[in-house]
Amino acid sequence: MIENPLGKKINFISNYDASLLFAIPRGINRAKIGIDEPFFGGFDVWNCYEFSYLNEKGKPITKVLKIVCPADSENIVESKSLKLYLTSFSMTTFEHQDDVLEVIKNDLSKILNTRYIKLFFDTKDKFKYTTIPHNKLIDKLDVDIKEYNLNPSILQVTENKKGKTIEKYSTLLKTNCPITNQPDYGVVYIKYKSDFMITDESLLKYIVSFRQYSDYHESCCEKIFFDIFNLIKPELLVVKCFYTRRGGIDINPQRFFPDTENEDFYFHYWRQ
Repeated sequence: MIENPLGKKINFISNYDASLLFAIPRGINRAKIGIDEPFFGGFDVWNCYEFSYLNEKGKPITKVLKIVCPADSENIVESKSLKLYLTSFSMTTFEHQDDVLEVIKNDLSKILNTRYIKLFFDTKDKFKYTTIPHNKLIDKLDVDIKEYNLNPSILQVTENKKGKTIEKYSTLLKTNCPITNQPDYGVVYIKYKSDFMITDESLLKYIVSFRQYSDYHESCCEKIFFDIFNLIKPELLVVKCFYTRRGGIDINPQRFFPDTENEDFYFHYWRQ
């Protein structure tokens, strides 16, 4: 697709059409937040809950499609264009589900400019909701918050005397679509090891300060990662954002330093 469909009225097409996909270069948004060359690893998990095609007998087959794209791909795919593209399979016939996955893999590999994309049809036995440990959830803090414009200077640190690995969660992440300004809600998970420890109060205020910030899901995750990395100079840092679904798709960007995190693509939180 030569033009971003987001924010425009587009007719849905029910026969396969790869030209519906629209790419967004990662480098553009990374440059805006000061990332010239990525120094981290990671991936983006897209769970597509409304995917369907026809089998060789004309019977509709409905699946949950999981797409895993490496963070070093040249592009991301715009989510509305992906929705339109996946909908175009709904009246298209395939003999076997492996044929469907192969077509999607080839199309996305081209648009994202990566050879390492992974695709699965999710099954009920692998689908699991993840419980957030109560002692790691910072949302319960009773704090006064007045800052709703992104402000990294909110973050405050103390010395991590015991050198322990820190894990924190918040369900209060809200960012906004950069085109339509529609809200995007999510859970954020942060793990790090550093000589410094971010205070829970300041971390919560920082996450809330994204409330009027507009950017794509992947860029918001990388902004959190970049701000924390610059502040505490960690030997280990993991940031994972689990956004709620819109248009039948939820997006889950995850970034790691160093690039040694186990690849578990099956985390879900109850709001998703």
